Formats: sequence, structure tokens, C-alpha cells
Amino acid sequence: MRAALLHRPGELEIVTRDRPTIEPTQALVRIRAGGICGSDVHAYRGASAFQNYPGIPGHEVAGEVVELGSAVTGLSLGDHVVLDPMLRCGHCYPCRLGRYNCCTSLKVMGVHTDGGFRDYLAVDAGQLVPISASVPFDTAVLVEPLCIGAQSVSRGRVSSEDSVLVLGAGTIGLAALLLARQEGARVASLDVVPEKLAVARSLGADLTIDPNNDNVEQALNEWTGGDGPSVVIEAVGSPRTTRAALDYVSPAGRVVIVGITTEEVPFPIPMLVRKEMDIIASRNSREQFRRVVPLVESGAIDPRPLVSHRLPLDEFQAALDLIRTEPHRTRKVLLTFD
Repeated sequence: MRAALLHRPGELEIVTRDRPTIEPTQALVRIRAGGICGSDVHAYRGASAFQNYPGIPGHEVAGEVVELGSAVTGLSLGDHVVLDPMLRCGHCYPCRLGRYNCCTSLKVMGVHTDGGFRDYLAVDAGQLVPISASVPFDTAVLVEPLCIGAQSVSRGRVSSEDSVLVLGAGTIGLAALLLARQEGARVASLDVVPEKLAVARSLGADLTIDPNNDNVEQALNEWTGGDGPSVVIEAVGSPRTTRAALDYVSPAGRVVIVGITTEEVPFPIPMLVRKEMDIIASRNSREQFRRVVPLVESGAIDPRPLVSHRLPLDEFQAALDLIRTEPHRTRKVLLTFD
């Protein structure tokens, strides 16, 4: 079988490996589609603080069950599935609370251990979530990033009473937009790329803001009647936008940080106290597959506009080059495995 092997930063090769064998608790999945995440791009560029080399990247994958271990229940041959890529210990304090997404020894497939950018994946059956065969593989593969957006919305306690500002109209920002709208909230999207704001509008954003051309504070005041957004979701991962989220949020509001930056961000303590805001971190997802899969199956959420390009696995390098050279034209880039 083929596998994408990242030897070290900047060195990617499509290699041939033996088809894996499975343990009694595992299933063998024929991978049919994969999504290139920002973490995969960072790993290739050597900008990831977590990536282990050499390794097989890819944690956004969907495929078909082709073999089942003797102890597996709840799955059948031919089932279409998506991967929950998180490996948790099950006994640390967060795991005992049910918050396994921040397990103290959490490992994510494709980052800490080998991932799914290969023709066949042997994985514990408990990490596979069935999805209707009526959902194309290149749509099913978007469930995992949608779950990241769903987690941020859940952490922000978003409801129909909220006006939500999402900073960033990349994949995760757009996923947060879609899930916040599912809760009945009004949603504004802010980004510096007009093409991405156009996608946000097509997905139902009530307001789009380009800070290079718009007065952000004025636009938000007019949109919220002077209150400011009750929830701000930071999905960029830069010190500037993280700091700006504190300015934009209303008093008594919530700031949800899902974007990651390794740089320090200054926190203005007088403002935090004056506004009595909640600052909330959101990591990976927890129990969100159960929520998101039915939304995609029913068509309540259509994530297809998130995708801009589809390339075969053998052109993984070309896909990474495309993301690097044309960032304004690319959204989610998918790999196909046919």
C-alpha cells in the first residue's frame, strides 16, 4: 500500500508499505479521503511544536471498513466511517472528568503517532464513527474539523441569545460559524481575505468584516446595538487577534480561544476585571462526533463550500505547495485515495 511519510521538515515521500494486520479490537479501514489540516502544513514546514518525525501525517480521514477483529462489535464490513484521532489514557484527572480531549498524555494520530494518509489504516474500533453511505467520502472527511468548531461553540455556551464574532474564516472559523448558526446565534465573520469572507457569507454569516477596509468597532457596535458581541471565537492563532478579541467582546461576554500561537499575549488586567469576561480555551473536541455526524447526514450542515481543491494522494507535495503559494485561493484541500 501507499503511505505519505514525512521524514523531517520539508522532506515528504510517498512510500510503499505492507498492508497492516489487525488486532482483535481493531478494524482495517480503506482510506478514501483525507483533509490537509493546518497542523499538517506546520509539520511539513517544521513549525509544529508537537510533530514526531519520521511519521505518517493525517488525522482528518474517512474510509470504508474492510476487515474486523474478532472482538469488535458495533461495526460491520462495508461501513463508512470517520476517524476520531485522539488517543487518551482514560485514567488521568481530565479523563476521569470525561474531558479526554485534554488528557495529560493525549496523543493525536498524524502528529504524535502515525496517521491516516495511507491506503489502509488499522485502528482501534472505538475510534471509528459510522456515517451514512449517502454522505460522499469527500464530505464525510470534513466531520473532524467541524467537531473542532463545535467544541469551540460548546465551550462558549453559544445560544440563540448570542451575537457571535468569529475571528478568522479558515476551516475552523467557518466550522464555528456553521455550528453557532445551528444554535440559532447571529454570527459575524472577520478576516483579511475577501475570498474567505465571501465563503462566510455563503454559509450564512450575518455580517462580514475586513479589518483592512472596515472600521471593526463601528461595524460591531451597529450590528449589536452598541452592546458588542457576547461571544468572540478566536480561530486565527496570532497574538494580535487574540488580544483584539478582548477588546471586541461585550462586558460579561465570553472569549473562546481555539487558535494556537506560541507567542505570549498581553492581558490587560483592568479591562478583564472591568468587563468580567470569561476567557475560555478550546482544545480538539469532546463528544462532538455524535452531534456533528447527524447534522451532516441530514443536510442540516453542508460543509462542501469549505473545500477548494481535491488532489490524489500521490500529489500530496503539490497540494502543500499550492497551500503555500496561493493561500488566498485555497481553503480546505483534500486528498483522494481512489
